[in-house]
Amino acid sequence: MNNENLLSKLKVWFRRTGKLLYLEEKHLINQAVENLFGYFIVQFGAISDEPLLETSRIQQKILLESHLGFQSNSDIKLANEQLVIADFDFLPFAEDSLDVILLPHVLESALDSHLLLRQIDSMLRAEGHLVITGFNPRGLSIMFKRWFSRQDIFAQSSLESPQCIQSWLEVLGYETKTLTYSQSVFFINRPENKIPRWLQSVQQVFHKLGFANVYCLVAKKKVDSPTLVGLKWHMPRWQKVGNSSSIRNRETINPSKKSAHD
Repeated sequence: MNNENLLSKLKVWFRRTGKLLYLEEKHLINQAVENLFGYFIVQFGAISDEPLLETSRIQQKILLESHLGFQSNSDIKLANEQLVIADFDFLPFAEDSLDVILLPHVLESALDSHLLLRQIDSMLRAEGHLVITGFNPRGLSIMFKRWFSRQDIFAQSSLESPQCIQSWLEVLGYETKTLTYSQSVFFINRPENKIPRWLQSVQQVFHKLGFANVYCLVAKKKVDSPTLVGLKWHMPRWQKVGNSSSIRNRETINPSKKSAHD
């Protein structure tokens, strides 16, 4: 289900050419997971040498890596995270067992994004959260690299707009909580304080028009039938449709039935 080659290439690209873009994405993820709570948080796939769950307040942190790409990701620096090696086609989590799931560029490299989302939905608890990051297809730098540079990580990735992913999640019963974008529009591999002011102004204009390069979407799994709580509560009693006397009355006035004297 997952193309490990794309994820490994993306990790190398973030380490070298796209380091500043990675830092922007990491900032978005840190803000997203900081105020999400629960017992278990799982990150699907590593896009860098460091995990992205540092700011999460959840105690049980899990980094899920594919066994096919383990050798290329064996230099991951783990802090409080547990590393789980498993094939993404056979996810090793029970239903309704996870509180927060982080998907950094996972949907872009999946062979069947819809199937992957349905599997992840079954593992996520009610009121749980999905955090999804990816490249914005409308990003100026992303469009340039996708159509002109022909790099594999952009040309072969299944880039979907965050609005499209929102529609997918709505069908599964999710509510979008936040949708944020990175600040960069033009791919300028230099710190922001070294970018000319006129270029910063132009970049802000394009950013407002939706041409940012990376997005971060946080969606909450809604509950269809919430459980009633409280000291005293009961289900409403069903009212009887009729009683025996009313049934007898209907029998006496029913002209279709003949009496025994007839």
